[in-house]
Amino acid sequence: MLDARVQTLPSIHKDNSYARVYRHATRASRVYRNLTHQFSVKATLLTEAFLNAFRQRHSFIAEETDSLLNASNEHQQQIAFLVTLESPSEVELNDPLFWTVRLQSGEVSLTPAIIKRISNKTKLELFFQGITPWSREYLLIFKPTYNAEQMRLVVGNARAKVRLDF
Repeated sequence: MLDARVQTLPSIHKDNSYARVYRHATRASRVYRNLTHQFSVKATLLTEAFLNAFRQRHSFIAEETDSLLNASNEHQQQIAFLVTLESPSEVELNDPLFWTVRLQSGEVSLTPAIIKRISNKTKLELFFQGITPWSREYLLIFKPTYNAEQMRLVVGNARAKVRLDF
């Protein structure tokens, strides 16, 4: 029996209002080649609706603003994603010799203005699914596009590429 003074944060799938917004903002894919896992990518588009749900869930933990929220607020006129990448390779997502990252919107193809690795896994796993000891998390920020309603995030390397439509 839990102590009446203790309140626990529900898991993501039990927090119905957050889970609905999170699922709507998130896309994922796994890449296999010859039955071998090459990489997995999960991306969450940091929309205003998602950030509001994030703020509400985050208020359970602390009164101060999270650094992820600060980073996304600094770039409000830009498009931001939180990307979880899991790969047997030790190469970083911001290594242009191994990874390519693009945001496509119509005829426009953009590279990220910022790729920032996020390392606070203990806190991130309260808000994002698929975070493991072997995954790496990144904040990607793109300059705005004119047709932001139809976007495709493309993440790839020499073995494969993944297209996530938002």
